Amino acid sequence: MNSNMAISTDDLVFESYLKERRFEKKISKIRQYIYFGYLGLFLYLLFSSKYTASPLIVLINYLAMYTSFSGIIHFKFFEVPKILTELIHPEKVGVFHSLSPDKRAIILENTFHDMGIYPIPENLPEMNVSEIISRMKLDDRYPWKRIGWIYLFKYIAILGVGSVYLAYTYFQTGFLLN
Repeated sequence: MNSNMAISTDDLVFESYLKERRFEKKISKIRQYIYFGYLGLFLYLLFSSKYTASPLIVLINYLAMYTSFSGIIHFKFFEVPKILTELIHPEKVGVFHSLSPDKRAIILENTFHDMGIYPIPENLPEMNVSEIISRMKLDDRYPWKRIGWIYLFKYIAILGVGSVYLAYTYFQTGFLLN
């Protein structure tokens, strides 16, 4: 019964890691769709209107650039999985050790690759916590998870206000730029 508990904990922790990776891919796609949507609208207005110095075109361009810049925050937020960022807290190390060596190796290999740390160590399943923290410099890292959530709320607010203004202008004028 004890081995079943370890396997289920192992599976739950690894599933949490996989869930985080899937969430990253969804957020990345959404960000790309928003960026390309604003870029497409910008290009349409730029080439279909007579007055290209319109504040609408500038606003759309800024929203597209802001969304593109968000990719940097997005990358840093997901660069190191939560299970590894928690290794700097001694009380949370047990969760990482509850994983099987193969699953730890998968997580570490993917993270080393994402962070551009080469050569990737061959002893991934046997790496101890202090070695992981020092190789990935986890103790010197900015709190990107917290920064990312704060940025997301600001991003949603700015994107919302800009989009509402664009929609309001469109319904009032139809983007008629004489």
